[in-house]
Amino acid sequence: MAPGGVRPPHTSDATSQLSRTDLPRINKGGRGDALNAKLNDHIRKKNEKPTITIKPGKNIPTGDWATEFQTEIGIIVRKFAPWSTRPKWKSIGKSDLRKFYDLILEKFTIDLHVVLIQKAVNTMLANEYRQFRCTLHKHYLQYKQNGTERENPHHQVKLEDWEKLCTWFEYDEFQTSSTQGKKSREANTTIHCTGSKPFARYREEMCDPETGEVV
Repeated sequence: MAPGGVRPPHTSDATSQLSRTDLPRINKGGRGDALNAKLNDHIRKKNEKPTITIKPGKNIPTGDWATEFQTEIGIIVRKFAPWSTRPKWKSIGKSDLRKFYDLILEKFTIDLHVVLIQKAVNTMLANEYRQFRCTLHKHYLQYKQNGTERENPHHQVKLEDWEKLCTWFEYDEFQTSSTQGKKSREANTTIHCTGSKPFARYREEMCDPETGEVV
């Protein structure tokens, strides 16, 4: 294990738990199922999970299932992030990461033993974490104006978690960092995505499959 990495769950089998290909557990129905219907239908019909690869030098996957992988990352963060106790990504611990990894591996085959791949996945998780927290903050501000923010939790957050988030949003520390973050975003004019596809995927699709050169 590389320094600073997360040790994979222990397994006595020759096949690593982080690259297992057994049929995953699928929950019937639910919002997550609907959001990633193509992925879940594929797993049910084919009895196999898509394989995800992240090329050296890249921090996101490219290929047929890249969009579904990103969607699943978002679903996992929204449903299972410990919002009530760790609203900041930097507070996320190794046990939290292992839980996220296990949930990813229920739907995809990906070798999280590879340090570069693990770091790329961590970056994707962190981005989704921060983006959804921003969504929660906007929801909070919507009701803050008339003082009913605690009575109107976001529909994807439990009431007890929402109450603790409201308290956290009120902290001066968050208000200061939120203002600084807004100024930074306004100053950043570089566009990294076009529609739902990141530029890395467009670049891959423009490459000659034999030479790797952009055509």
